Amino acid sequence: MKKSLVLWFSLCTCIAFGQIANSSFEIWDSTYVGSYSSDLATLFSVPNPCGGNIKNWTSETPAGISRTTDSHSGNYSVILHNWYGYAYATISYHDSISYRPQYFQGYYKYIAEQLNGLEGTADIFLTRFNGASNDTIARGTFVFNSSSSFIPFQSTINYSSALTPDSISIFIINAFPPCDSTSVCNLLYLDDLTLSDTPLQIDESGLDKVEVSVFPNPSTDEFKIITNLNAPLHLILYNSLGDVIMEKTLHGKINSVNVSSLPGGIYFYKISVNRKTIKNGKLIRQ
Repeated sequence: MKKSLVLWFSLCTCIAFGQIANSSFEIWDSTYVGSYSSDLATLFSVPNPCGGNIKNWTSETPAGISRTTDSHSGNYSVILHNWYGYAYATISYHDSISYRPQYFQGYYKYIAEQLNGLEGTADIFLTRFNGASNDTIARGTFVFNSSSSFIPFQSTINYSSALTPDSISIFIINAFPPCDSTSVCNLLYLDDLTLSDTPLQIDESGLDKVEVSVFPNPSTDEFKIITNLNAPLHLILYNSLGDVIMEKTLHGKINSVNVSSLPGGIYFYKISVNRKTIKNGKLIRQ
């Protein structure tokens, strides 16, 4: 599947637009080898792990931040990892900006101890100062799923204003449950983050091999959509008259769609990638 689908980024956004500083985590203000470094190497075979502080990024949980030479490109990537009973690790980024990017993109892999509970997320906020306070004029969110190798991710930045932002904030959290039986666990690797006006591109020759499951059907409150494709899916739900009643972008391999507010009856769905339909069918809401 990974060989038949070629996922790539167009990284041609002009430098003048103001890219994310140190987005590949190559520059660190400080590094140190400690007990968590040894645990990462011993338990997960992480190459050359060491703790530290990332230039241009901040963290409220420095014990859960490590550098490694296991990267998507360049010399390093960053790992956000849990430790003992602490259930999360975070990094954040704040800077000025003077244009309206459409997507927040990057590469990640997620070695998770378990799939239940909270999930790792990336949130991006674009704001503008109104003279007294900052107004949020755009936001994007991505939920990370487990992956044993680096794969691309994309979050669409949704605007609620026609204004141009002047500030950007990015918050990334590794929020799986705390480690049950080890000193460190739930490793979220990040590398090559970028802002872009170009969506992820997919070689459509492999889309005929994409698997999508929609269940349970019938259902009362919620449908799950599971796929083997690591790219955003576009879902449209229609009523029996052909009217669009729901439209949303799905991120990750497992998504839940809440339909508890819809009247009971028959509905129809279409799931597409880059405007190419890969599955459609009928849903019954009991």
